Amino acid sequence: MVGTGRIAKQVLDIGCKEFTGIDISPKTIKRAKENLHNYENVELIEENALTYVRRNKFDVIYSVLTFLHIDDKELALKNIFASLKIGGHFVLSISKDDEWLDYGSRKVRLFPQNKEYYSKLLNDIGFKIEFSEDTESGFATIVKAKKL
Repeated sequence: MVGTGRIAKQVLDIGCKEFTGIDISPKTIKRAKENLHNYENVELIEENALTYVRRNKFDVIYSVLTFLHIDDKELALKNIFASLKIGGHFVLSISKDDEWLDYGSRKVRLFPQNKEYYSKLLNDIGFKIEFSEDTESGFATIVKAKKL
């Protein structure tokens, strides 16, 4: 869930050697391509987290404030687990949202869950939780897990 590439830039600038970003939205992928065009080591794929798997490919996978849009969290997390190398890390940032996001002219349904839900699900899938903490604002929680 690369979004527009804002966080990807930060990851690339600190030395990421190979970056693969996925997003379900063609408009968002187009924007990410524009924002990341200076980087040669980037692959951007229009794909759904519920179907995307690259077995044992990645050292690190991160998701920042996107899981609230995913209803079937278990399937998405199983795909992430399958895509990580043994010893790989998954960093998940979850927000504390309501069930609906109101844009005034339209509403978007969200699927929020608390950190206890994610911790149990990650453990059930096979991750080892390394830490889980609320951000200073209390708006989000960061969970770091490792594939054993």
